[in-house]
This record gives sequence, C-alpha cells and structure tokens, in this order.
Amino acid sequence: MELALTQEISREVLESNKSDIIQELSDKMNFHFKDKFYGEDIQSILIGVICVPAEAEFFFKKRKPKYKKGRGKIVVDGVEVFLENSLRYDIKLSYDHFMSGDMVSAYNMISDEVLSSIAIINSVKEIKKFQMDCFYSDLYRLLKNTDLKK
Repeated sequence: MELALTQEISREVLESNKSDIIQELSDKMNFHFKDKFYGEDIQSILIGVICVPAEAEFFFKKRKPKYKKGRGKIVVDGVEVFLENSLRYDIKLSYDHFMSGDMVSAYNMISDEVLSSIAIINSVKEIKKFQMDCFYSDLYRLLKNTDLKK
C-alpha cells in the first residue's frame, strides 16, 4: 500500500522548514506501509496538506475525496504518478497555529489531522474491501510512536 502526503503550502511555511516535517512524515508513512495490504479496494492514499495564510485560503480549498478504482495517473509537482485503486483527499492545517508552534507541535498537528481524516474512507461508498480498523491501528501506532518528534 502507498500512503503519502502532498503539500500545498505557502512560501512562509516552506521557508520556515516546517514543510520538512510534512515531507519526513510522508516518507515515513510510505516506507512503513509499502509492504502492507488492507484489502483490494485501496492500494494508494494521497493526502493533500493545505497550509496557507487566511488571505490565500480562497485559492486553496479542501477538495472532496476522490476515489479511482483501477489504474489512474496524476501529476504531482510536475511528475506523472501512476496509482492503483487510489483515494485522494485534503486536510487543512491552521496556518497561524502551525507557524506559531515549535516543530513538535507542528508534527502533532499534522499527525492529529491525518488520524482524524482517515474516517473519510468510510464515507466513500465504492470502498468495501478494506480493513479500516487494522489500517487505523497501524497508522495510529506509527504516528504516536515515531521518532520525528524532535
């Protein structure tokens, strides 16, 4: 299974190096889940992380979950990515809280949002063969026990 975070962030987030936490967490999740299987209906989950100041929020709205059964292609940062049985959706971080906190609080904010967002899977009617409880449990353990909290 593939599980990754994509970033739609402001220049300020990028320059603060807090975007590194998003990338490190994405890499950690993708590595942890790459050999796991929770059911045939989902092989890829891409979660878009939106973190922009209030004046830019109009341009960065959360999109509805999008499920694609079978093989599909998307473009991420100018690179074509092929996904199989994929779910894509967005989470939105509070820009002010994310930017005002330290790296640990930023990590906690991202991991909490990711965990609470996973319930979206249950709202997608086409997804029937997926071991949600097992997946959530594995994700929870990874996020709460990871060494990214530096």
